Amino acid sequence: MQSINQVMGKNRIFQKNVLGERTCDQCGQVVEIYVMNVPDGKGGFKQMKFDECWHCKKAAEEKELVKDIVFNERTGKFEDRVAKQKKLQKLFDDLSFINPNLKGCTFENYETTTTMQQEAFEMARKYVEVFSLEEPKNLIFWGSYGTGKSHLSVAILKELMKQGYSGIFVSVPKLLQAFRNTYNKDAEYTEGELLEALETVDCLVLDDLGAENSTDWAVDKLFNIVDSRQGKNTVFTTNLDMKALEQKIGPRNFSRVMMNANVLKMVGRDYRKG
Repeated sequence: MQSINQVMGKNRIFQKNVLGERTCDQCGQVVEIYVMNVPDGKGGFKQMKFDECWHCKKAAEEKELVKDIVFNERTGKFEDRVAKQKKLQKLFDDLSFINPNLKGCTFENYETTTTMQQEAFEMARKYVEVFSLEEPKNLIFWGSYGTGKSHLSVAILKELMKQGYSGIFVSVPKLLQAFRNTYNKDAEYTEGELLEALETVDCLVLDDLGAENSTDWAVDKLFNIVDSRQGKNTVFTTNLDMKALEQKIGPRNFSRVMMNANVLKMVGRDYRKG
């Protein structure tokens, strides 16, 4: 059996027969019109007519190749958009640590025993109803232990994620530990990737703000986090009143937490004591 090269050499079966020219409507280039015999996939050949603008085709292919490539200003590198989004989603999932006793929390099973708790419940509902990426707001739940601050925060996040928004729920002490873990040589994520996930998530819940050890490193790291959330929707819970919280996290962090924020005090029966 003769090879295609042999057939081409003897019969010149692939030689194109030029029929004429046309001007491309899109780019204005002159396009050659020709016919050519090509393999039909069945051992034979068929004649095909070609009048495609190769300039436009090449430009479209190049555009297709680069459409999913984005420049990451934080790292100074080009990245694949799809791969980056998958990694971010895994980071969202890995960071969003909800204690087992909070996983079942919803608006429906939140019980109010005081007027303050009822107001907090209504504000949490309203937060979901008016949630907007264009007009972001902070929400701060503060009060004694076990009054449902984390419960309402989890409920908010669940409702938003039902609507297609991305979310992370994490306690501040655990988040700071995650940053410490990035210093290990075998760490799965870099510090920059953690910051990027926290910065880009649609709604971030920082639980137990003020429960972390107040080292200079922790205060500085917390500043990086809350500063990156400026202009983003963030929910905070804390057991400290606002004066004690400012003393614990520092004036710079406190001013960013309080920016465009609704503050809700919560007192009542301790959920944890039944």
